[in-house]
Amino acid sequence: MSDPLSVTGSAVGIISLGLQVCGEIVSFCQAWCGFNEDLESLGQKADGLRMPLRTLRDLIEDFHTTDPAIASDLENKAKIIEQVVKRLKKAKDRYASDPDSLRFQLKRAAYPFRKEGLRDMANDLDSFQTMLQTALHIYSTQNARDSAAPGILGTVMEKWRNTRDTPEDLKLIVDLAQQQFQQAFDRQEASPFDRIQDSDEENSLFDLACKRLCINLGSKDFEQYSSILMFLLDCGSKPSKEIDLMFGHTLFGGEGSLGLRLLDLGCSFTTHVPRSLSERQSILYLLSRGDDSIHIPNIARIILQESEDELRDALKSGTASPNDIIKGHYLINYAFGWPEGIQTLLEAGARPNYGSFINFVEDNNTEDTYHSIKLLIEAGWPFDWVDISECQRYGGSGKIKSLLIKELAARRKRLWHLAQSCLPAGQLPKLISEDKSMGITTIFDMHTAEIHARVVKQGVSIDISLHLDSYSEENVHESVYHYPEFTAQTLEELYHIGFRGITQVNYEGLMPLVISYSGFDIFIPEKYKMSKVMERMVWLVSKGADVYQGVPGTNATAAHHLGFIIVDIFLDKLIHFGEFESYHNEQYRAWKQNVSKFGKDIFLLPSVRDGCVCACSPGGCTTMSVTVRHIIHYFFQYKRIDNPDFWFRELMQFLLWWARGDTEIGWGIIRFLTFDALGLKHSCCIRTHPYLFSTNLKLESREEEEVEEIFEEQKLGLLEFEKVLDELKIKFDELGLPVMEFLEGYWHTRMIEILSQRDPYDEQHVIKSRQIGVMLEPDECVVPDRVSLLIGSKTIHEIST
Repeated sequence: MSDPLSVTGSAVGIISLGLQVCGEIVSFCQAWCGFNEDLESLGQKADGLRMPLRTLRDLIEDFHTTDPAIASDLENKAKIIEQVVKRLKKAKDRYASDPDSLRFQLKRAAYPFRKEGLRDMANDLDSFQTMLQTALHIYSTQNARDSAAPGILGTVMEKWRNTRDTPEDLKLIVDLAQQQFQQAFDRQEASPFDRIQDSDEENSLFDLACKRLCINLGSKDFEQYSSILMFLLDCGSKPSKEIDLMFGHTLFGGEGSLGLRLLDLGCSFTTHVPRSLSERQSILYLLSRGDDSIHIPNIARIILQESEDELRDALKSGTASPNDIIKGHYLINYAFGWPEGIQTLLEAGARPNYGSFINFVEDNNTEDTYHSIKLLIEAGWPFDWVDISECQRYGGSGKIKSLLIKELAARRKRLWHLAQSCLPAGQLPKLISEDKSMGITTIFDMHTAEIHARVVKQGVSIDISLHLDSYSEENVHESVYHYPEFTAQTLEELYHIGFRGITQVNYEGLMPLVISYSGFDIFIPEKYKMSKVMERMVWLVSKGADVYQGVPGTNATAAHHLGFIIVDIFLDKLIHFGEFESYHNEQYRAWKQNVSKFGKDIFLLPSVRDGCVCACSPGGCTTMSVTVRHIIHYFFQYKRIDNPDFWFRELMQFLLWWARGDTEIGWGIIRFLTFDALGLKHSCCIRTHPYLFSTNLKLESREEEEVEEIFEEQKLGLLEFEKVLDELKIKFDELGLPVMEFLEGYWHTRMIEILSQRDPYDEQHVIKSRQIGVMLEPDECVVPDRVSLLIGSKTIHEIST
């Protein structure tokens, strides 16, 4: 076979190389399937690119005879992917050439943002997909209608994120969605028979609705929303002939259920390892039919039907091995939820490893999930913090969570005793402290990674159960309290069993209190996520986290960081769902309510100043000035925020309300906004991410020399600044207006005047410039685009409180 590298000059050659590279990545990832979710995702991304690549190749060849102009354009677009394809091939070859190196890298790179190699490949695959979408756009726009359906589905999801309080609320959303679909059909803005391009696939309207709803909804919500899918079927939308089992949702709830309807239409189902109790029940129902309604390997059928005799016979005869992999998963994963099956596989030699994960943490009345996990733990299965956090999603998972936490503590003790047996005592940081007389064990989890690394370096074999969880690999020094997904209730359990380290800093120089908001579970409504995040902060303070503690490498305290972290919880919502005004209003109301409820001891503490030297806030930056600066930076950085003037004013108004009319704080805000409006440069801390891909922000101090340079560069500007402040202070005292009214009125008008008068036309300067060959012409003055000036451009926008 010819080498595609030799023909990459042509579009078809580039596509051929792309197909070869994607195929090699898929094969490569399948060889490591089950070892790591990120590697599995990499394989899926590469596999998903093969069909659009073939489509593009076929289109070019077809259009060469029917429409050479389109073929030429497609060829030019195809050539854009060449560099990405070559980078992917180089990365794949590097990994494939050294399997031991790959295994080492995989062990080091099992958590997001700490696996640059795999992440770069994933990013390249994403870029690859985007380029392909662009290349195929000409064809898709000629063959797919511009349907209103995706917009309706988007509205449904937006409302779902906002509401989900009661079944009645969900019913209203579902009814409204059906009305909107019917109106779109009646107006011919959409059709039940539409074929809609989504990513690299063309979907029927039903299939698109399945993807959008099933991926994002929890099982309970899906029961309500499945009526939308039934409605689309009633209208004539056609499903695929082969359907995935709906991402773990209940399909066969009884007569007239969605699953039965799809079977009547001739559909069959595919599945992998069950991802929920409801999906397991759906699989069992399909298997009980005894027909071709589900496609599944025989050994998986035996396990899922809980046929112990058949399983023993298969293992004894050699037709199945206890460590076989079916569709990327070990047999022990298929047995999850059937404790007797897990026991049988373990007795036959099944080895729990990173590939044998917890499928789900929902439990049933007979506690089959609990007993399955218990057996896996006893066999040495290396669970991690993610598994513990998963238990937070389900009300009936408390017993499982307690089991995992208790085992985590026991494994830390075993690692400590192993380290004591093979390393000199003087080399060991204190991981475990035991008071046997009181029966109290204290675990300083911050030291786990260091001790683990030293034992490994000593050449000592470590049982797989003692391997570090994915979040604290790579010798990353962090405690359980740094893991942002844990709720206050989970942290309380960890604390009760002996884990400590609430005030210790991690490898980024951050204590748990200032770890940025992560998002928690996607199935929790946004407004409840906010309360979980702030409740977590309050819990940490109640256990000794010090808001006045200095953050290493900065002049700032934890309180300074908390200001912008809490504001970010809402700001991050502003750059999403810009077309949905109601979404932003709902999130803003929820944010204000949660700040009011939890913020007393953590948000904008007025007496705290840092060690910075900057004219924006003499005497050191306050928590308020740091937060206002962060808001200004955010609005400057994200230009796509809808109604920026309104939201900027709303946030300033809330901050002033939070200050409870404190005139000193109010004047500090006026001073800060004036500093920004005049375009002066700050000499205080710089907001940075401690490491590449870190989700956290840190206020890093400037060098003293840099601070001096900034002051020297803007001497005249600072003199003007102080002069303007003197004038504003006199007027502020004279008018006696609330701070917000003063800013919206006099301050805004006066700042526009000052900025308009800058750099006046100087005829003498123009003459001298012409003498040295520089031609200057008088020009109309343009007021600079400053975020602070948004406060005066008032627009009408209602938010009910």
